[in-house]
Amino acid sequence: MSELNDKEKKVLYQLVRNPLASSREMAGGIGLSLSTTAAIKRRLKKEGYFKKIRIPCVESFGIELLSIVYTQFLATRSLEERLKIGSKYDIEHPNVFWIMSEQSQGMSIQFSENLSEEKKRIEQTETAYTKSKFLEKRGMEVILFPLELTELINFFDYSFLLNRIYHMDDKIPIGAIKTKPIKLSASEKKIYLDLIKYPDLSDQEVAKKAGTSRFTVLRSRKNFENRIMKTRNMVNLEKLNFGLIALFILKFSLSLAEENIERAIKDLLCQGAIFLIRERMDCVALIPFETFDCYRAFMNSFSNKYKEYQYFSAFPEILLFSLAEAKFPKRHVYAPLIEKLLNIGQ
Repeated sequence: MSELNDKEKKVLYQLVRNPLASSREMAGGIGLSLSTTAAIKRRLKKEGYFKKIRIPCVESFGIELLSIVYTQFLATRSLEERLKIGSKYDIEHPNVFWIMSEQSQGMSIQFSENLSEEKKRIEQTETAYTKSKFLEKRGMEVILFPLELTELINFFDYSFLLNRIYHMDDKIPIGAIKTKPIKLSASEKKIYLDLIKYPDLSDQEVAKKAGTSRFTVLRSRKNFENRIMKTRNMVNLEKLNFGLIALFILKFSLSLAEENIERAIKDLLCQGAIFLIRERMDCVALIPFETFDCYRAFMNSFSNKYKEYQYFSAFPEILLFSLAEAKFPKRHVYAPLIEKLLNIGQ
C-alpha cells in the first residue's frame, strides 16, 4: 500500500484534529492552497482513508453506564456461528455500538440506562454462549463505568495516533468529554436522529428526510455540536498500515498518587490510544500498533517503567486483535439507541 505524501498527511491530520473545519480554514492552517487542500480531501475520502461519524452524548438522555465486555472463547466452532448465536444480544441490541471479534476472543462496548438493564443483557448473552459451548471457564468479563463518575478521556479521537505516526509535535489538550443537556422538541429529535444516522448527508438532504428546512437543520446542528453530539473523522487503520489493535485493562494501585495516574494516561495517549476511559483505579484503553514488533517494543518500555514504580495492582490484562482476522459486526452504530431513548418510530 502506497504511503501518503507530506501534504496528504497534513490534510488527513487536520481532518481528524479539526473535523468541523472547512477546506478554506484547513488550508490556512497548513500552508496549502484551497484548491490543493480540497482536492486532497476529496481523494482521501474517495479512497477510504477517513469516514465521518457523529457520536451522541447519551448522558443527556438518561444513560447511566458504559460497559466493556471482553471474552475468551473456545475455538471449537466458526466465528460466523458464534456471531449468529450472540446476534440477538449484541449485534441486534440497540445499546451495543462497537464489537470486535476473532475466533478465540471478542469484545464489545455498550451504553446502558441502568445496572439492571446491563446485567440482564450480559446474563442472556452468557447463557446463549454457554449452551452452545463457546465459553472458556472464566466466562464473560464485564467492566462497568458509571458515567457520572467516569472520565471519558478519549472517545475515538484519532488525533493522538496521527500525531505520533506523522511526528506533528502538536500539543493536543487532554480532557474528559463534557456534555450540556438540552431539551429537544419533536422536530429536533428527528433532526438529531438523522444527523447521527446519516453523518455524510448535507444539511439539505437531512432537511428532506426530517421534513423541515435546510436553515432549521443548520441551526439545530450547530446547537447540538459539543453539547449533545460530537463529530469525528475516523481513520481507516488498515489503509495506514496498522496490523493490530490491543485492548488494555488496567488497575492502578490504590496508593498511587493522582499525578502518577495522569502521567500513565498521558503515556497511553502519546502512544496513540483511540479510546481511553477511567473511573478511579480502573482504566481501559484501545491502542493500535503497526506490527507485533511495535507492540512488543511498547510493552517492554511500558512494563519496565511502571513495574519499577508499582503503578498497577496487577499486570495489565491485554487482548491483542489482528485487524486482518478480526470481524467488526458493529462500529459506531448509535442510531438504534437514539431511536429507543427518544422514542422515535421509524
